Amino acid sequence: MIDDTLVLTTKDNPYNPKEDYYNWKMWDVENGYNTEEYIARLLIMETTYDLDDELIINQLTNKVVNEILENDTLEVYKLV
Repeated sequence: MIDDTLVLTTKDNPYNPKEDYYNWKMWDVENGYNTEEYIARLLIMETTYDLDDELIINQLTNKVVNEILENDTLEVYKLV
């Protein structure tokens, strides 16, 4: 992961994905958030870009994460 990639989690997940990814992921899936899959679905819509370029993937991921936060009416997500 590139250091400047934004990392999204839910406010109620007790694990930090940067420090304890395995437990974070398990908790996220068990509680039905599927945060990584949510981000991936939004990234798929960005198919006009060359997704082989890591910098572009990083920029698109940051864009998607910001869009999720801007549209988070239930205030479920936060950055870590």
